[in-house]
Formats: sequence, C-alpha cells, structure tokens
Amino acid sequence: MYQSQQELSPRPFPFQLQDVRIYEVSATVEVGECETDASLPLEVGLVSDEAPPEAEEFGLLLTFGTSKPVGPQRAYAIHIAIEGRFQLIPEAEPPSVELVERFRARDAIVLLWPYLRQALHDLTTRMRIDMAPLPVIDARALVQTAREERQPDS
Repeated sequence: MYQSQQELSPRPFPFQLQDVRIYEVSATVEVGECETDASLPLEVGLVSDEAPPEAEEFGLLLTFGTSKPVGPQRAYAIHIAIEGRFQLIPEAEPPSVELVERFRARDAIVLLWPYLRQALHDLTTRMRIDMAPLPVIDARALVQTAREERQPDS
C-alpha cells in the first residue's frame, strides 16, 4: 500500500521528441592483446546538429562506445548512435538561448537514454555478447547540476 502522495509540479520542456532512430551502429571483433579488467570503458556523448538556437526543429545524437573483452586475445568494440528529432511546441513560450543550449548539451540525454539502452541491449543479445543492460541514469544528478549552475557565487 502507498503511504503518502507527493504533489509534483512538472515543468515540461518546450520541445517535443518527434522521432528516434538508430543513426549509426558498429560492433566488431578486435583480436590481439586485450584488457581483461572487470570494468568496461564507456564513452558517452551528446552531439547537436547545426540548427541555430531559435530553430523550430533540431536533431541530437546520443553516442555510446565501449570495448567488451571476451578473453585475453579478443574483444568486441561497440559503437552506437541514437538520433532524436525535436520540435518546438507551438503553444509554448519561446525558450531562452540558455535553455536551448542546456537542453542540447545535457538535458536531452534523459529522453534519449532509454532508447539507447534498448538498442544496445537488442544488438548485444542478437550478437550473443554477454553484456548487462546499461544502467538507468540518475536524472537527479542532472537536476542537481543545473541547480548548482544557477547558484550565484558567494
């Protein structure tokens, strides 16, 4: 049974996610001296297209790369990019340049990450690569960082 209810006042982004697709994917076997460290090296990036901040539509790529060892002489090198297409909500107040830039540089990852997780899981499952699903990201860390950025220096 639920014990208490918290009232939330979500503030929506002035953008709507219109489409998500796999933009680029590669998974290759690397042969040679491989690190067999238990931790996977991860590279994650968020890349914006060339659209100006006032554009009504823009695209973002969420990129991911890792190398998964499968023995001392073999590893899988995996790279995947997910493209999200966003459109300004017509009824929304035009966003500030700072909001658009922050969204394109950081906030959009919250929306695109589940698609990346699913695509990577599907890829590794079909290739029979024994790899755990990517973790759910802690969006609170992004919110905390945004609050810290807004705090004036004392």
